[in-house]
Amino acid sequence: MLKIEPGFKRDGEIVQYYNNKVLELASNEFGIHDFSKREAAGARIQSHYTLHFVLKGKGTFSIAGKTFHLQENDAFFTPPNVTVTTTPDKDEPWTFFWAGMNGKGFQQVFANALFSIASPVYSCGACAQFVRNAIERLCDFCPAESDAMQMRGISAALEIFAYITEERVKNCGETPHVFSKEYYLQKALDLIEANYADSAFKIDDICAELAISHSYLCKIFRLFSSVTVNQYLIEIRMREARLLLDKDESSIKNVAFAVGYNDYAYFSKEFKKHFGYTPGQYRKTQRENRKLLPNA
Repeated sequence: MLKIEPGFKRDGEIVQYYNNKVLELASNEFGIHDFSKREAAGARIQSHYTLHFVLKGKGTFSIAGKTFHLQENDAFFTPPNVTVTTTPDKDEPWTFFWAGMNGKGFQQVFANALFSIASPVYSCGACAQFVRNAIERLCDFCPAESDAMQMRGISAALEIFAYITEERVKNCGETPHVFSKEYYLQKALDLIEANYADSAFKIDDICAELAISHSYLCKIFRLFSSVTVNQYLIEIRMREARLLLDKDESSIKNVAFAVGYNDYAYFSKEFKKHFGYTPGQYRKTQRENRKLLPNA
């Protein structure tokens, strides 16, 4: 992964350097979609990280329940395995450039440019013309007829990211971060704690929020935990269910709903698998134990 070492001072300035200068490109695809000449793309799921740049016209971009109205010189980001929708404006249908990339380090390339699910759009300012020039050069090298042309194409693609990153970081006053595996693990745990009660909550929602792949999230859990992501979600739901059953205030069916299960029978089955007895048996035992306590 592309890593940024902690900055060191030189002549009063903070200088950051990369200790791994090689990006492994598993695939790289580029193109221009002119929606004045084609049907709207609609909802789709892509298998790679993709940067889009609006060359002309207008349109809307929807991701994670949010819709953005975009126009010329706006850039937007889509992570892999997340449903997104792009819709051209009826009066001024857009034309946009897109660059899709997979491979070691590209997750960090987008993070460096401050793109995320929560912040997937950026309106380019002075860098817009530089981005356009790089896009023209990139298109000149496609299709790549030699290894040298392919390398020039990749260079032009990375140049696009560089212009946007430089301007966006400067304007936002933020420094790109290298997100460690520990960072993603903690964020995933926080998301599970915050959303376990939602029956619609899925592991893919974590991946979408963090802009990482399902396989990468599973890999992180294997490194730091003895359980899988899904097992951890079940652990949290069972823990909370037992606490609610201890309070003896809600029906077992309502307890199931409160911890993310719409199906009471399935909840009961999971509870028994986890603890060795059904929710009803657990509550009965707790009631009997309380009767034996002094002043119960």
